[in-house]
Amino acid sequence: MTYFGTMAQEKATFIKVPTELTGGFQTMPTEPSRRLPDAEVGIEICTEADALRIAEIFYTSFPEDWWAKKEPVELRPAKDVRYMRLAKRISPALKNKHIVFIKAVLVSTGEVIGVAGWTLPSHPGVHNLFRRSAVDHFEWQSLTGWSDAEVEEMWAHVGPNWNTDIVENDERRSALMNGFEEVEDCRLIRWGPKDVGERAVSNQLSNKAACTHHTRSGMASWSSTGLLVGKSFLLGRAAPPQTRIRTACMSHRTTTTMMVRLTPLRLLCAAVVFCVFFLSSLLPRVLRGERGYDVLPERPPPAGSGPVSPVRFGDECSPFSAGVMERVTFVLKIGAGEVATQLPKYLDRLGRCKPDLVIFSDRKDEAHGFEIADALAHLRPEYKFNNADFDIYDRIQALNTTAHEKTPDGWRLDKYKFLPMMEWTSYMRPESEWYVFLELDTYINYDNLYRFLSTFSPKTAYYFGSPVWPAKKPTFAHGGSGFVLSRAALDKIMALGRMFGENKHFPGTHFFGVDVAKQCCGDEILAHVLKKSGVPLRGYWPMFNGEKPDTMRFNKEQWCEAIISMHHLSDADFSSLATWERSREHPERALVFEELFDMIEPHLQARRDDWSNMSEGGPVYKKKNKAATHSVTNCKKACENDIKCVQFEFSGSECALGYSIRLGHAQGPQDERKWTSGWMMDRVKAFKQATSPCRGARFVHSNP
Repeated sequence: MTYFGTMAQEKATFIKVPTELTGGFQTMPTEPSRRLPDAEVGIEICTEADALRIAEIFYTSFPEDWWAKKEPVELRPAKDVRYMRLAKRISPALKNKHIVFIKAVLVSTGEVIGVAGWTLPSHPGVHNLFRRSAVDHFEWQSLTGWSDAEVEEMWAHVGPNWNTDIVENDERRSALMNGFEEVEDCRLIRWGPKDVGERAVSNQLSNKAACTHHTRSGMASWSSTGLLVGKSFLLGRAAPPQTRIRTACMSHRTTTTMMVRLTPLRLLCAAVVFCVFFLSSLLPRVLRGERGYDVLPERPPPAGSGPVSPVRFGDECSPFSAGVMERVTFVLKIGAGEVATQLPKYLDRLGRCKPDLVIFSDRKDEAHGFEIADALAHLRPEYKFNNADFDIYDRIQALNTTAHEKTPDGWRLDKYKFLPMMEWTSYMRPESEWYVFLELDTYINYDNLYRFLSTFSPKTAYYFGSPVWPAKKPTFAHGGSGFVLSRAALDKIMALGRMFGENKHFPGTHFFGVDVAKQCCGDEILAHVLKKSGVPLRGYWPMFNGEKPDTMRFNKEQWCEAIISMHHLSDADFSSLATWERSREHPERALVFEELFDMIEPHLQARRDDWSNMSEGGPVYKKKNKAATHSVTNCKKACENDIKCVQFEFSGSECALGYSIRLGHAQGPQDERKWTSGWMMDRVKAFKQATSPCRGARFVHSNP
């Protein structure tokens, strides 16, 4: 099975462009603006998370009259439901060792613009994975645990003509290639009255000749991955890079490359170039464990064609006053007990800024001109019944007034808010392009957030944040550090939600099929649903950060990188940070860790009593027979003897060495235990000299 497709857009017209290397031609879009150079497109292996995108591309790659024969209009549900059903049918194939899917990814944005798939020669038998009988043939029902009702639902809108061409092609392929194991998986596609494909393969088999390739042309192009005959399977504007194809004709094997004939000299030259590039640039960075990065644009170009006021970076509320954040919605999650106590302080910190703010709690309320939505109000009764966590919710509702103190155990409701909030947010702000989710103690640098978002398109499904890597579970964005969803990502969640929701006018009625009561945390649960929707996390730590200035680790990984968010800030932290920001020498520049270090550096000393600088990264000495545990002086000496140590902490009989610069916090005595910390001031100075000044704010490459 082989096909190519691209994102939904108006189809391009094509012309044949001569190529110098082969003397032949390559099919390209007529409009030069629709052509992409090879360097702009990357090829990656698809995972199960790509199933929905593959389904979308499959639907948009064939015309409506073709689909009308396969899926009669009178049987069709909504488009998103069709996508979801096909994605579910495809998903087991993405885990099958005999089936391979690859995707073409636009390097600049990460957007998937095309997909291709094939079965390997190792696959037993001839059976197209799109056939309805594939569920039984591949034993997917037993492997996935699908019920009979689920299988019926996946095919409920498909007409009897769905299998016609596929079955015929499988039968023709099997009959033609019977006895030739190496090529029995080749797919024959009839084109025109002359059956060009069948004749081409028959000729190949009879002559035992090497197979030829002429991609995207009127000639046959075949391999163990399949046979494309007569017309291109690439639609839209982006052409895939040249791809290696393995061919196998009976016992004869050759390896060749589309468009370019390989020779020993060319292979040798390519190997030498690759080795030189890898050894000179990539290998040293890999060995040092360094991440790649770009430079955050200091002044992004305005989006759209409408008039936009220039952003005066560094001014209070500059992106909002310039009107460049009108399509960005900030989603604040709080508890009912914080409405009267913490919310007023948060709103005061917004000052003159007027972001589009949506507030969710576990009780409907109104405060300071804001409507506060109850994220759990529409949940169906079965989710609350016999769930002790919702006893707390019932007590909050029974108060019938704004609580002035946090409800005991109110935090237990927090994880239940995340998934309903997604539907509520989409329902309340359908026109927004970006959604920034945050908490009361989350700091956001609006200038850098705008710079960051301006490099992406909201039409692509994005999920940004600071990654947390739980064992055997999806990586998720830490909620307190703030995370971002694009409009397209939220749309994908909504498409998945329609499988569980009963009334589109009442958002937040379900948990997307997740048993939330048995899960740990809301941000982790959300990542699971996003992955199921085909939206994996793109991690941008340390730009999205879970620390505050006092607890931040300053090192090579956190120095020239731009700061978008911080977490765990108290009222005093917000106040001191705002005061410091107003004193910045160059407020128009993107805030980076190097500059933030100026805020804490005056507090570093060779020795500071009743203080914990949270030293970590180096050894921790606890045993009494270790000299470092005997005194502050000995602990400091241990740090001096470790060339990587920049600070130490002595507490009782414990000595901890730190490899990152960290301020920490006051720590009074506990019983007979006292804390003393210190910094190697000469090493701190040497570190600054070696890493400064930064030449632009670094925009790290995502991980994952």
